[in-house]
Amino acid sequence: MQRTPHDIVLHINDKWHVMLISEKQPNELRFNSQHFTLTRQNQANLWLTGNGELRWKGHTITVTESKLSFNDTVIATTSRSLVVNLFFYPDGRVIKGKAGLK
Repeated sequence: MQRTPHDIVLHINDKWHVMLISEKQPNELRFNSQHFTLTRQNQANLWLTGNGELRWKGHTITVTESKLSFNDTVIATTSRSLVVNLFFYPDGRVIKGKAGLK
């Protein structure tokens, strides 16, 4: 049995890096393949491009060009060169990590 080295991380549009805390199964994330393209995947990371809705453990993650929302929490940026690190918890909490430049 392989062990996931860390929680699942979503790398969305080379801008949003979302760690799904306590998630070990990449197949728990649901999305419409017409809205998102899975460009790469390994044991603990998914690289997605696109805009639309993702579903995880009863939560909705919505991605647009300039913002990402997790249920009612909205994180927005106008900088195209900013990379945002986020932590989403199964109970609905959101923690924002340090942002950096590409």
